[in-house]
Amino acid sequence: MVIPEGFSGAIPYEIAERYAAGDIDRPEMIRQLSVWPYVKKLDPTEQLATEWKAILPPDPPGTFEEVGEAFGKGLIDAEACDDVLDAPTTL
Repeated sequence: MVIPEGFSGAIPYEIAERYAAGDIDRPEMIRQLSVWPYVKKLDPTEQLATEWKAILPPDPPGTFEEVGEAFGKGLIDAEACDDVLDAPTTL
């Protein structure tokens, strides 16, 4: 994957990994995750309506779910998640 200009990772989770590793500081991690061009999560409703035991595809790379995953794995804390949600969304 290509790392977009102005970001430290190719996906939001990777940005959180860079923060956890000490490669970027907290304000920069918050900025990058706040302005990331998130991909819309897939809506499984149609597939579920047609298949009783549907196996849902994984989320595409770049959804906001990656921020939640980074929190769940301890890469970022709850305050960082709140800061990302509350931060301005412009570069």
